[in-house]
Amino acid sequence: MKNNHHSQKYFYTNDEIEYLKSIIGKMYSNEVIKQYNDKFNKQMSYNQLLAFQKKYKIRSGLDTTFKKGKVDNPNPPQPIGYENISYQKNNIKRTRIKIGKNKWIDKQRYIYEQYYGKIPKDCVIIFLDGNRDNFDINNLKCITKEQHRIIAGNCLYFNNKYLNEISIDNAELIIKTKDKRKEC
Repeated sequence: MKNNHHSQKYFYTNDEIEYLKSIIGKMYSNEVIKQYNDKFNKQMSYNQLLAFQKKYKIRSGLDTTFKKGKVDNPNPPQPIGYENISYQKNNIKRTRIKIGKNKWIDKQRYIYEQYYGKIPKDCVIIFLDGNRDNFDINNLKCITKEQHRIIAGNCLYFNNKYLNEISIDNAELIIKTKDKRKEC
């Protein structure tokens, strides 16, 4: 049987055992492996180190748990004005802006409100050209949720500003027609 780490079973020499016992617990696993491989010209893997530790009942002793205040938070809170891009169902892009502590708003709503003021609760902001990256104020349109329901429900959103304006007009016509029928 070959005496290397690619064999099925490896027998450590007394020097190797004593050396590993002396350094485990003083450094992280990747450092132990590097030190051992360099000193003994071997190719020990992480799994082999774990097996060695298990066989000889050696615990590293290093505390790797996160301590509050010990290190900087790797995910600090984002500043006001920070933009977050995510993707919803059907790969629909959504861009949000942080406007306060734990307060976020869709970017198109934020931009629209900067120009026209508060958006009514029963309204949504759409992209007229269908491009969710085009936040130009002339590309944003405020429509009612009922108009949106009619347009989306009939697959009448397009990647064309002109066609979407026609869809909005048609939805408004359908709503007014329903209202007139109720009067009869």
